[in-house]
Amino acid sequence: MEKKTKSVRFSQVVARSGAPELHSLWLAPAKDAAFQKALKSDRVMTVLTAAGGAHTEHGVVGYESGPRAQFLVFPRSLKAFAGRRVVGIKYDLLQEPAGGESFRPPEPRRKAPPPKLHLAIVDDEAEDGAKPARTARARPSVKEKVKGTVVDFEPPPAAKSEATPSAPRRTEKVRAKMAKRAAGKSTAGADAGRQLARLSAEVKRALKELKQGKAVAAYQRLTAAIAADE
Repeated sequence: MEKKTKSVRFSQVVARSGAPELHSLWLAPAKDAAFQKALKSDRVMTVLTAAGGAHTEHGVVGYESGPRAQFLVFPRSLKAFAGRRVVGIKYDLLQEPAGGESFRPPEPRRKAPPPKLHLAIVDDEAEDGAKPARTARARPSVKEKVKGTVVDFEPPPAAKSEATPSAPRRTEKVRAKMAKRAAGKSTAGADAGRQLARLSAEVKRALKELKQGKAVAAYQRLTAAIAADE
């Protein structure tokens, strides 16, 4: 006949080993130095939650992996409760983090805004002597020194008349490119705004659950929200 595991109330464990802290494993357990130190000194309790139904949470001394596992670190050893099933988990008995601040979920990561575009429109009709934008070159009179004598060369009239009609066409192309890039920037900004609004709503729900003493549910909600945003 299989032997039934003895149980102990969570409040009894807290009375003997002190108020625990909720420890989040952002790293692998083997790489978390603080968690490994607590585990070696028998101060870690794993809280396991069954898939369905109420009153399904229970704790075990030591580390156990699982999709809904939460980890509590106690100030004193839990060796006296090894092998026993801890029932009646009460999250209001948990110790607040150092500094007197209540548990805060991680803030959602914000995407960097797209870079600003600076475009300069080239105008071929600029007056002589003015500095044109970018690589456009002004067309002053060409002066060539030949043996101490300055000779002025003016561009032929036909060249001036042919260059003038091309300026409006280039200006229209530049404006079309600017409008297309501005439309893409607006779409990216709208997507980022929707993602930020969704994350903000999840954070508010998680904070409400924390006030109700549902730290595990709040942590799971935040983890799911961050994973969906990545």
